[in-house]
Amino acid sequence: MSKFNKEQKIEIYRKWKDEKISISQLSKAYKMNLANLDYMLRLIDMHGTDILNTRKRVYSKKFKEQTIEQAIFGTKSDVQLSLELGFKSIGRLNNWLREYKENGYNFIIKQKGRPARGQRGSKIAQGTGERDPKAERRKLAIAYCERIRKKTEGLGSGKRSEEIAKLIAKIKEIFNHHQGRYGYRRVALQLIKEGWNITEKTVRYWMHKLGLKGIRRNKRKYSSYKGTIGKIAPNLIHRDFFAPMPNMKWHTDITEFHLNGEKLYLSPILDGCGGDIVSYSISRHPDMDLVMTMLDKAFVKETALNNCTFHTDQGCQYQSPQYQRTLKLQGITQSMSRKGNSMDDGLMENFFGLLKTEMFYDQEYKYHSLQELTQAIKEYIEYYNEERIKSRLRGLTPKEYRNQASINPVF
Repeated sequence: MSKFNKEQKIEIYRKWKDEKISISQLSKAYKMNLANLDYMLRLIDMHGTDILNTRKRVYSKKFKEQTIEQAIFGTKSDVQLSLELGFKSIGRLNNWLREYKENGYNFIIKQKGRPARGQRGSKIAQGTGERDPKAERRKLAIAYCERIRKKTEGLGSGKRSEEIAKLIAKIKEIFNHHQGRYGYRRVALQLIKEGWNITEKTVRYWMHKLGLKGIRRNKRKYSSYKGTIGKIAPNLIHRDFFAPMPNMKWHTDITEFHLNGEKLYLSPILDGCGGDIVSYSISRHPDMDLVMTMLDKAFVKETALNNCTFHTDQGCQYQSPQYQRTLKLQGITQSMSRKGNSMDDGLMENFFGLLKTEMFYDQEYKYHSLQELTQAIKEYIEYYNEERIKSRLRGLTPKEYRNQASINPVF
């Protein structure tokens, strides 16, 4: 930002604020780094144009120590902290943190003059007379982690330690309540939803320290494709899965569970608006009864379906005249993905992967019979609809988003 004087910076700010010119356009016009420009505009917006009058500041040792502690242990991002402190440069805090990693708090008081003769070669590896960059980086990383550990353990009293204790307890509570299904991003989202001023970085740090790891996905797939045995509908979705209102785009597919040598099949309808499950059926056989039962349940709940597009793969059940006739009677338009393109049915693939990862894969030992597994699937779908928040839905559950979109559609 130094290559522009105060008047030029104010001019840029006015164009952004008053004339509504985008940051990317200003970045190209003035040949400024996008991140630096964004920081400058936010800084002026927060502190006013008077912030440009301040001269170069000299920061005390205590101020630097407090700032570094806030950056490492606080809930604010480095950029947000820099803005609030009124740093003119986006890199000042980053430089302090980098120097702290290398030298600890020793960097705060800089020694004047050249180092003593005996200290000049201290960074040179003994014996070889050459630097060992990897060893130096490894040593600094270990020292940095050790300093963080000591700092954390040192927070044994006072208001700060109480806040951290409450945060840790809340993270554990959310993680355990959702049975390990939430990673650090969703835990952070839940905390923000409950009123915490927290960043993903902070949640990730504490979850890593506590050894809390979200469940990761495993992929297996059932296919109901038996070739062309009926009428193939055109692909009307074209991977545009989402809808601004409920009952505009429905998706369905069948997934298979293997348990103790037996199989169980789930067929749900997923609404493209909020991703909620409209209806579902479970059976030991992937036949037409499985699909038709699912449809009957859906038509009891939802009746105004004239504008609904129902998307599936080219499975044999969806090519059957019975299925296609039932949709036509309800005024539903049928859509099918292309042959051999699983991503055309990506929304259902994503849901099945999520469901099996969070309640089935590596947890088969919990279920001693298909009846127990059936009950667990029902409980998960209820949990998914009513409790499990989504980042895409701005921290709402599918049911909450569906209710909201019914009143205020998001076009």
